[in-house]
Amino acid sequence: MKNIKYVFTLLICLSFTACAASRGSSYLSSAAKAQKQIAARNLGRQATKDAVESYWGAPAFASQTPQGTRAEYEYVKVSESPLKVIPILGFAFSDNYSYKRNLLVYDYDTSDNVIDYAIISDGGAYPPKI
Repeated sequence: MKNIKYVFTLLICLSFTACAASRGSSYLSSAAKAQKQIAARNLGRQATKDAVESYWGAPAFASQTPQGTRAEYEYVKVSESPLKVIPILGFAFSDNYSYKRNLLVYDYDTSDNVIDYAIISDGGAYPPKI
């Protein structure tokens, strides 16, 4: 009888767990948190490319634009629904995965001064339903 309680407790605990994976700077996990870091460290429109890269590190993606350079930093978190652990019900009534993505984009001029920056957030079910 005691073993059944342990097995039941273990199954209940597993039903409330979910798998999650994330990539990118934890400061970008929230758009508001990223905005506070930019303001606190003066990494806005008066900053230089060196100051931005010394704080955020190397960008995830960089490209040339007619005005200069564009650098993108991103944070992505993908998590599985806890309902997936429950046999039959989880597969019938839950989405596969959900994701959250925050993208920080800096535009620099040819002298490596910040022209503009933006924080873009999106998220939803993954894979997207068509």
